[in-house]
Amino acid sequence: MRVEDTILIHSAASVVGSIMAQWASSAVVKVIGTVGIDAKKEVALKNGCMQVFNRKAEDWVKGVLYLTGGKWVKVIYDSVGVETFNVTPLEHLLNLDF
Repeated sequence: MRVEDTILIHSAASVVGSIMAQWASSAVVKVIGTVGIDAKKEVALKNGCMQVFNRKAEDWVKGVLYLTGGKWVKVIYDSVGVETFNVTPLEHLLNLDF
């Protein structure tokens, strides 16, 4: 990972998501998070996410693309599963520039 890289953490307010957001933001990597309810957004922001989307109420894919200038992210941590994996645009995963 490089300083300019961005990662996406699903369930960013969970215990593991919070630890990952703190670690990644301390490594000066940009962190975008998703949560299941609006009430958890503040937790994720306090733990280092630069932006947090409610994955059930907001178009988080469009938001991530906007924040990354259409480049997507280098790493996705997904502890949610089918709900988020099936919506991640496959074309972005196949065209990552490492």
